[in-house]
Amino acid sequence: MTRQVKRKILAITGRPGIGKTTLALSIADSIKERGFVVGGFISPEIRTVRGREGFSIKNLLSGESITLASRHRIGELTVGRYFINKESGSFISRAISDAISAADVILLDEIGPMELKVKEGEFSIISALNSGKPILATFYYKLRFVRPSVFSIISTGMILEVNQFNRDFLMERAKGYAGWLLYGTIGN
Repeated sequence: MTRQVKRKILAITGRPGIGKTTLALSIADSIKERGFVVGGFISPEIRTVRGREGFSIKNLLSGESITLASRHRIGELTVGRYFINKESGSFISRAISDAISAADVILLDEIGPMELKVKEGEFSIISALNSGKPILATFYYKLRFVRPSVFSIISTGMILEVNQFNRDFLMERAKGYAGWLLYGTIGN
């Protein structure tokens, strides 16, 4: 059974590679250290010696993962130079459904064009944001322009913009942000 905590959205944005996921995972670790369950998904890079080849998507509760996007043809849908796996929408949906039913906090990493490309994924992300559960999310820095309706939900919470000047400071405050997400105060 999950605990009832006050609904909050803590959303992290910034340029690619700046440390959004690193900060989110540090906050998630602080939440887990307090005995809470974190579910949802992360979208780590798939790297080879040639550089970034795509992204996978991992269900945090089951540990399962699939390819989200690849530079190699895996479907017809594209975002930039990447082909999107059409199965990613149902995978995101399952990860979010698992988190809504079994987690105290939902981590959505990342809310961006690839994760939103398949309608089932977009619908599930919006459902998570409106679920009443505390949300820890990273999001695409241009989301307000490409998906204003999704950004409007995210903007009802606290937004942290990570950059090269503040990322170390934000990392030092990860435990405080976990406290805000769980209890509504930075000090916990």
